[in-house]
Amino acid sequence: MAFDPLQERGIPLEKQWRNWSELNSKPYDSHNVEPHTRVRLLILDAMESESFRFSHQFSRHSTNPEIRRALALTRRIELQQKNVIHNLIPAEESNLALAIGQEQMAVALTAFLAQTESNVEIRQALEFGLLEELDHLYRFSNLWDLIDGKKATELTGPFTEITVGRPTSEQHRHPYDTLPNPSLTASDNAVAQLHLLTLAATEMQTMDYYLTISNRPIEPLARGLYLEIAQIEEQHITQYESFLDPNLSLLQQEVLHHYNECYLYYSFLLQEPDLRLRQLFELHLNMEIGHLEAATGWSQSGLEISFQCLPDSRQYAVCKWSGFCPREWFLAVQ
Repeated sequence: MAFDPLQERGIPLEKQWRNWSELNSKPYDSHNVEPHTRVRLLILDAMESESFRFSHQFSRHSTNPEIRRALALTRRIELQQKNVIHNLIPAEESNLALAIGQEQMAVALTAFLAQTESNVEIRQALEFGLLEELDHLYRFSNLWDLIDGKKATELTGPFTEITVGRPTSEQHRHPYDTLPNPSLTASDNAVAQLHLLTLAATEMQTMDYYLTISNRPIEPLARGLYLEIAQIEEQHITQYESFLDPNLSLLQQEVLHHYNECYLYYSFLLQEPDLRLRQLFELHLNMEIGHLEAATGWSQSGLEISFQCLPDSRQYAVCKWSGFCPREWFLAVQ
């Protein structure tokens, strides 16, 4: 049978707290790390941020004190999970090296989702964005070579082609043009909703990262590049999130976030070659199943929930990679 987090038992919330030493995780070895391990960690880092940010929005729009307390509890644990994932990135990786990692993540993830997306309009949007992400990776790679004399392939390995894409100078659009036709929004494919949520979260993280570090470099060229590409990342966020279903309730969206985290941790657990990280992913998976259990139980507090927003576990077939990654991203064991 396929993995279905709704049928699993997770760690109860009250048993998920960790001490400071557990949160201060040991970084991976940047010289020996498998390139897609870095990509997986960046995706998970982005989804943890997305989860607790949405929880804040949910709380601001809820008048139910029980729901607000439950959100506060889960949100603090999500932040602890992010602390652990975030601290796995070693300090010896420079800001520019991490920017290349962000762009490798964007290229590989967008390419995979475009290959698997059945909705023509969404697939075209992903292919459009992929051409732009390729140019971002190309420009940051050239900048690293110019400033530090290093080749981006030291980080990306042979998995992600570094090549020119649509020139960034041609990527800037009017804000209205980043919004799809209203008739194309709200895909009825629940798996596509998970994919778009993941992609929008990673684009948000990338934009925030560039905005945070854009005033750190001494070189005006580097400062300008971070600034410019941050603007394009915002366009991507707007475009991808516009395909998400606006008719879902806040509670349904909260459940969707935890459901998505379950599948990400489950998928990456099956792919990760590093034993220490596999054990961490398994722990976080069991914690996320506990979060999902809690969120689906909130209907007892006066909120009704429909699970139509979630995919049937049978929709998850094994998706083979060709070219970008040697393993699957979203897996289900049939």
